[in-house]
Amino acid sequence: MKRLMNWLAQYFSQVPDKVLRRKRLVWILFIAATVFLVAGMGKVKFDTSIEGWFDKNDPLIVAFDWFHHDFGSDDHLYVVYEPKDGDVFSDQSLATLLKLQQEIEQRVTEAQAVEGSALQHVVKVNSLINARVTYAEDGSLRSRRLVGDKVPDTEAGRKRVREVAESQRSFPLQYFSKDYKYGGMIIETDFGAIPLEAAQASGPVSVESLSFDAPAEGGYAQQRPQFKSTDLADYVALMDEVELILNKPEYADHFEYYPVGSTAAAEYNVAMISEMGVLNMVALIIIMVLLWVLFRSFSAVVWPISIVVLSTVWMVGITAWLGLPITGFVMVAVMLALALGVADTVHVMSAYLTSRRNGLDHREALRHGFRHVGVACLLTTVANAVAVAALSITPIVPIQVFAFMCVLGVSLPFFFSVYLLPLMLDLWTPKTSTTADKAGKRGSWLPNISEWLSRKLEGVLPAVEKRPKSIIAVFMAIFALCIYGASQTVVDTDPVGTFPQDSKIRQSVRLVDANMMGAQSMEIYIDLDEINGFHDPFVLKTIEKLQATLEQQHPDLIVRTTSVVNTVKESYQVLHLGQEDKYRVPDTVNEVSQTLFLFNQSNPEDRRRMVADNYDRARISVRLYNRGSHQYTEAWEAMQVEIDQAAAQIQQKYPNAMVAITGMLPLMMQGSDMLTTGELQSFGLALVLVSIMLLLIFGTVKAGIIALVPNLIPALLAYGALGLLGIPLDITTMMIAPIIIGIAIDDTVHFITRYRSEYELLGDIRKALDVTIRETGHSVAFTTAVLGLGFGVMAFAADAGASNLGTFGFAAILMGLLNDLFLLPALILVFHLTFPRERTSASQSANANLSASGVEP
Repeated sequence: MKRLMNWLAQYFSQVPDKVLRRKRLVWILFIAATVFLVAGMGKVKFDTSIEGWFDKNDPLIVAFDWFHHDFGSDDHLYVVYEPKDGDVFSDQSLATLLKLQQEIEQRVTEAQAVEGSALQHVVKVNSLINARVTYAEDGSLRSRRLVGDKVPDTEAGRKRVREVAESQRSFPLQYFSKDYKYGGMIIETDFGAIPLEAAQASGPVSVESLSFDAPAEGGYAQQRPQFKSTDLADYVALMDEVELILNKPEYADHFEYYPVGSTAAAEYNVAMISEMGVLNMVALIIIMVLLWVLFRSFSAVVWPISIVVLSTVWMVGITAWLGLPITGFVMVAVMLALALGVADTVHVMSAYLTSRRNGLDHREALRHGFRHVGVACLLTTVANAVAVAALSITPIVPIQVFAFMCVLGVSLPFFFSVYLLPLMLDLWTPKTSTTADKAGKRGSWLPNISEWLSRKLEGVLPAVEKRPKSIIAVFMAIFALCIYGASQTVVDTDPVGTFPQDSKIRQSVRLVDANMMGAQSMEIYIDLDEINGFHDPFVLKTIEKLQATLEQQHPDLIVRTTSVVNTVKESYQVLHLGQEDKYRVPDTVNEVSQTLFLFNQSNPEDRRRMVADNYDRARISVRLYNRGSHQYTEAWEAMQVEIDQAAAQIQQKYPNAMVAITGMLPLMMQGSDMLTTGELQSFGLALVLVSIMLLLIFGTVKAGIIALVPNLIPALLAYGALGLLGIPLDITTMMIAPIIIGIAIDDTVHFITRYRSEYELLGDIRKALDVTIRETGHSVAFTTAVLGLGFGVMAFAADAGASNLGTFGFAAILMGLLNDLFLLPALILVFHLTFPRERTSASQSANANLSASGVEP
């Protein structure tokens, strides 16, 4: 390994001369590649859909596609409105609602002739105006709209509307609250139900337009239809169009709105993504200021920032050309590239400028600088890449793409720093000043951060030498506390938990949960694989029992369940003049068949939304309160047992029957569960891989363990703090540990690499530590400031997950600095870490001392 390290050091010292000899060719290649990748950025595909989390042949997606094939979309916009007079059945409220719904429907009709109109995604609008009421007439079933085209002009007429609405079991909580203070409007869409082959066609995909043929032989996955994923832009465009209508004075003066659903949440997702872009710019400005404070040269500011920008462009361009979908996680990848890109260039430029100040010319300073830090930068890049690559074992596509982008984000800055930075420094060389004339050139108004830091670093080793064991004990206590805190963490992803507490969407979700039918939903998809199977009373009664069990066992989670069973019972009761004992499933196949036939005659549209045309497939719609994934997962397991028991009973008579949970929420919860497992595995894998790397890099078990321990504390600090503070881990904060491991190891590798070099040169532990702390401490402290602030700005994000990542990421990076300056020297002193020495000539010693000089602006 030592021979390899020496060969690499020699190679990096030769790189500047090699690229400068062919600088025109290198510039042309870099510029051409950049132009090509910039062109590729136009091919960027953003995918924020839940479906994008899974492989297209995942069983969950297969069931989801068959559900869409049979019943259309379940991704609707639910607009709850609050009348200013406090009564949804008042004359003004009903009149306003009628005009509002008529305008929405008119605009939707007009949109069919406008190419690309977002309103083309609207399939139907449901409210108290057009809610279907079933009644019996001459032995048949008929249906009518509750209000219709004209609001009753008498109090008695409006009272009758209210009484009829209250008599319909499905209307309360769906169209009005129990106290009549809130009403509900459901805007049905075709999101998620647009066939891939028709994705470019205009107009909505209605339930009536779908084919209801049975799944072809050959398996659900092989022969199933597939549908277009919904882009975030589609949601935003539709919400913008709907809000233009809702916010008209004639409606908004009487109604206050509380929309929920993916469409309503989209604008907040866009706002948070935009905010991350702003925070990246803030981080960039902060880093530019830090670069100026350290180097006092404009070129020393421009070149590191240029490398960061190039790294970001190449990262996104490569991803786009490969056709990989990009999600909101891209901003975290950009932040990682920003922080680590600057760190690499800072190490290189610090070594270069130090050599210049010690009298070397430009070319010689480049050679010394790259020989001094090239190997350490390579090792930290590989360690970072390995740590973030461990995220790719998570079976969620966006996380895998994120891991790939992070690998590019940590590798490209190193690539540019080695092969492009020498050309940049040759084109515009940073100004340097000697120690003698620094005081005259530097303005007294600007504090000398470097001199202040030097004085502080000189006191580190004496402080560590006084009580090395006590220092180790303190850090081990912190480590133990982190382990305990990490054991208390709970993974809990709230569907709207990332939004600010005072955001409108969270207010809307809380209000809908408290007063209406719940903000979330799931579907249970049932395929009996037998035509007219849902005419069988046995099947209907089994489903009825399942619905009752789910509602009784999970009252804190389930608002209500709805299926064809409810329709059969209500229709059967209506046919028997409303007799209370007739609200049940008929006892014979003929009675069920006749009841469904009559209902279909009166209201075929609603029937199609519950059971397929040939009555072999149906759905159970479950309305849910908004909760976190932890509570959902616990309830999910119990529900699955109850569903499996019902499925087993049905399969006794219909052996090919299939029952599956599906819907947007189950996909999200399953994704969260896979993410939890995958992230824990990736953390363990990153830990193992980094440990192996450290053992290989430093050649001994002792050195590897001493290098590893200071990196475990920062990695666990975030998890431990979250657990101790009772903050749940969500999708974003789950990614902290593998990333922090990679970042924390950067300074550790630079520290021990330098210590090893100094020990081999000096042969004395204390002297080697003294030089390492004084000299390497500058760049380590500065890169910590860069990395910490790069992630720390995310603490100001409105997104709770990103904010936690910023807050605890900053704390972990700061802890990494303290570990490197105090714990690592203490471990080296107590355990007497040494390395084999080789005989060194006087000239080599002089060169080694020169290249080891400190960072002084």
